[in-house]
Amino acid sequence: MNYFIDTVLLIDDNDIENIINKKFIEAVGFARNIITVQSAEDALEYLFNQIKKNKEIPELIFLDIRMPMDDGFDFLASFEMLNETIKCKTKIVMLTSSLDDRDIAKAKGNKLVRFILEKPLSFETLDDLRKTLNVNETLDV
Repeated sequence: MNYFIDTVLLIDDNDIENIINKKFIEAVGFARNIITVQSAEDALEYLFNQIKKNKEIPELIFLDIRMPMDDGFDFLASFEMLNETIKCKTKIVMLTSSLDDRDIAKAKGNKLVRFILEKPLSFETLDDLRKTLNVNETLDV
């Protein structure tokens, strides 16, 4: 199968959302590897381990806005502290079911966030994202 990118990291506290999103990503051949975690803390630990071991980091992160403990914005604040090479290589897409305009505005105002999508993902959303990323951004595969 010809994959769009190598690795995606899904960060969502809801395991069912992770399963659904993973199935859509697999079904359309969006990514060869799909890593799922249920917290910002687990995601950062995964990234730090990958960096420490000099292993590949995800080209794309799907990040839930609302999570208990550390939310998506807390993750972004920590991610901001990583080196520029990593921040340039990894694109972040925030996922939300929130109707709170403040969340959307805050996400749009963050330079690390490339897109904001409603969850769960769908075939159409992933296809649109693939087309948009192909036109506007280069992802290393």
